[in-house]
Amino acid sequence: MLNMLDYIKKQRIVDTKIINSYMDGFNINYADNPPKKILVISTGSSFNSVLSIKNFAENICDISIDVREPFQFAEYERVPKDIDLTLAVTLNGTSLSTVRAIRKVKRDNDKPIISVTSDINSPITKESDYVVDMLCGKEEVRYSTMGVSATIVTLIMLLIDMSNLNKEKKNKLIVDLQMLVNEIDIVIDDSITFYKTNKSKLLGLNRSSIIGYGSNLGTVKEAETKFTETVKIPSQGFELEAYMHGPIFELKKNYGIFIVQQDTQEYSYARGIQLEKFVEKYCDNVFNIKILSNTPDLKSSSKNLIIHNNIGREEYTPILGIIPFQIFAYFITLDKGIDLSKPVFPDFRSQLGSKIGEKD
Repeated sequence: MLNMLDYIKKQRIVDTKIINSYMDGFNINYADNPPKKILVISTGSSFNSVLSIKNFAENICDISIDVREPFQFAEYERVPKDIDLTLAVTLNGTSLSTVRAIRKVKRDNDKPIISVTSDINSPITKESDYVVDMLCGKEEVRYSTMGVSATIVTLIMLLIDMSNLNKEKKNKLIVDLQMLVNEIDIVIDDSITFYKTNKSKLLGLNRSSIIGYGSNLGTVKEAETKFTETVKIPSQGFELEAYMHGPIFELKKNYGIFIVQQDTQEYSYARGIQLEKFVEKYCDNVFNIKILSNTPDLKSSSKNLIIHNNIGREEYTPILGIIPFQIFAYFITLDKGIDLSKPVFPDFRSQLGSKIGEKD
C-alpha cells in the first residue's frame, strides 16, 4: 500500500498527465458565451483548492468565482441568479453535503452543472450535466496530497478552456503551467532537507499558525487542514492582515509560525517581511516559505525555505507552495509514530455519514 509520501512524489507525473490530456480542451458546451460568473460548491481540501485558483480565474481568465461551503449553502443560502454555470468540486465525488447542495442548484437554476472529481462513476456525477475527470485515481491514504495538486491543475486547465482568451494566450498559459509543474520534484527534495534541518523544532510544536496572502490563501488553509488532521495539533491558516487583527495576540514563544510569502506583489511581500521580523522577537519557531522570482542563485537556510518561481506568475504558485506542508505533515507523523493508515475514530463515517458509500 502506498503511503502519503508516495502520493506526494506522484504529483509531477499526475499533473503532467492532466495537462497533456486536456491540452485541446474538455468538449463542454459552456452555453452561447464564455461564462463570466461561476458558482463553485466544495468543502475540505477541495474548497482550499478552489481558493488556490480563484485569483487565476478572476485576474487572468476574467471569470468571477463564488465559492460556497455545501452544507451552509444547502440549508441557509440562496442560489445566485446571475451565475453562468456551477462547478461541483469533490475529489472522491462522495461528499453528501456537496450532492445535496447541487440538487438545490438544479431545482432553482437551469444553467449547466459540471462535476470535477477523480471518480467518474461517483454519486456527484449523477447530478451533473458534464463530468471532468481529474485523472489522479483514488488515494488510498485518507489525507489528500496528490489529489489537491490534481484538483488545482485540473481547474486551471478547465478555466483556460472556458475563458475568452485567444489561442496564443491559452497556449502560453499552458506552457507556463507545465514549466512550474516541472519544479515539483525539486521542491519536494528541498522541503525534506528543510524538515531535517528543523526536525527538533517541528516535532516540538504544540500549536501552529500558517499565514499567507494572495494566491496562497488557499495554501495556508490547506496547510491548516493537513496539520490538523495528521499531526493533530491545533493549527489555523490566516490571511496576512487578518492575523494581525487579533490572532497575533495569542502568540507564545513555543508556538510555530509559518509565513508563506511570494514576491510578485511588492506591497504584500513587504508586509509579509514586516510581520516576519516582528514575530521573530516573540516566537522561537518562525519558518518562512518564500516563493521568489528572479532569484535563481538564492538558497534555502535554516529559517527560509526558498522556492523558485521561474515563470514569475503568482497565480500558479499554490501548486508548489503546499508541498512543504505536505512533507512536514508526513515526516512529523512518521517521527511521532502516528499511524496514518488507521482511522482516528473507527465509527466516524458510519455514525455521521458525511461520505456516500464510504466505509470506515
